[in-house]
Amino acid sequence: MKKNILKNVGLLILGFVIGGVVGGFLIQGKCDDNQKVLDYSRNKMVEFNKGYNEMVNSVIYYAIEKKDGYATVAAQTLQQLTPGLIELNKALKLDCKEYQENGEPLMVKDKNGVENPLEKLPEEVRIIE
Repeated sequence: MKKNILKNVGLLILGFVIGGVVGGFLIQGKCDDNQKVLDYSRNKMVEFNKGYNEMVNSVIYYAIEKKDGYATVAAQTLQQLTPGLIELNKALKLDCKEYQENGEPLMVKDKNGVENPLEKLPEEVRIIE
């Protein structure tokens, strides 16, 4: 059962990423404007992020509230995939920082006491400045 959950989560993520890339190539074949391809890819990545974040929240809910062992394994797997997805978002120049209400980035201290902005998978297109 654990293997099936991990396999399905991995295939779902792979499908979304491949779909976005293939879609980007299809658009590129129709127009030579690289900016349109980039914009399309960014929008598809944000759509993926929304679904991924929703899935993570559901799995974590079941892992914590329902004390489901399979959900715990799935949550750990998703958490391991998140840094790679953040890097993919950054490669598309999407801003992954979490912001406070005043517009300032939310900062967290690491174990060495250095403050860094909190990062998450963005759910809106906001370009890195």
